[in-house]
Amino acid sequence: DPRRALALARPRARSMTSWSAVTWDTARAGGLISYVLLTSAVSLGLVLRNRWQSTRWPRLVTNELHGYVSLLALVFIAVHVLAVAIDPFTHFGFAAVLVPFATHYRPVWMSLGIVALYLLLAVWVSSRLRHRIGHRLWRQIHVLAFAVYAAATLHGLGTGSDTRTIWA
Repeated sequence: DPRRALALARPRARSMTSWSAVTWDTARAGGLISYVLLTSAVSLGLVLRNRWQSTRWPRLVTNELHGYVSLLALVFIAVHVLAVAIDPFTHFGFAAVLVPFATHYRPVWMSLGIVALYLLLAVWVSSRLRHRIGHRLWRQIHVLAFAVYAAATLHGLGTGSDTRTIWA
């Protein structure tokens, strides 16, 4: 359990309060939900890219759904980051969850999540600015979605407390 390892690494082990349990569960749920949404967004992006379409499921619906699922993934990532940052048990703070390698806890794995966040923001912002930056630059930036997915996967495997469970 990462919480136990973190507590043992500190000079004084702190007991988990009910607020800490709420923030920890919120962080876990936010991370897992955002990963499921990110998986859905990448899958829908591949459907769009490969022009798979059906008369019952028009391309416009897939395109809009892709954008909304991507935005929703960002919202749940924000929930995940905020919950980790304010968790009184871990004492990460905002610098540890927003600056790569600024954390004491599994810095490589945490940094992969932070980099994934910034790359996802770049992809999402480029989509909002697509008409201004042009299709070619937008496509070049949008390819970063695969790096986002890979980094997020590694982040979850390296830091996630539930990754060794069957349900996760």
